[in-house]
Amino acid sequence: DPNTFEIIEKGYSKDKNYVFLDSEIVINANPQTFQLLEFPYSKDDAHIFCGTVPLNLKNEEIEEFQVTNEDELMSNVKSSTLLSSFIKRNPEYKWLDTLGIKGVILGEFATGETNDKKFKGVKELNNK
Repeated sequence: DPNTFEIIEKGYSKDKNYVFLDSEIVINANPQTFQLLEFPYSKDDAHIFCGTVPLNLKNEEIEEFQVTNEDELMSNVKSSTLLSSFIKRNPEYKWLDTLGIKGVILGEFATGETNDKKFKGVKELNNK
């Protein structure tokens, strides 16, 4: 919606309906509560996102999530990939296939954690 469109920062923008990273929609993001944490992680009232993809977290884990970005140089790298390639490497995200999107943007080298989980990009690593 051009009347409500605004630029956030670091490639993010939003309108009254969606949040965008570059030309892709941040999946299920609420534009009214969206905020950038530290690239490529962001959040809204119900999700933590890595690039355009929501992490698989429970409500209490969303509050606990902290960006660690252990490799500072690589944490700012973002990559775009076709949805089919992403799902092939991340079958737990098969549900994205129902949304009509063609691609996702990720920060595969970024890191974050909750009290019990560690993440590299969207991948959950072995428990802490």
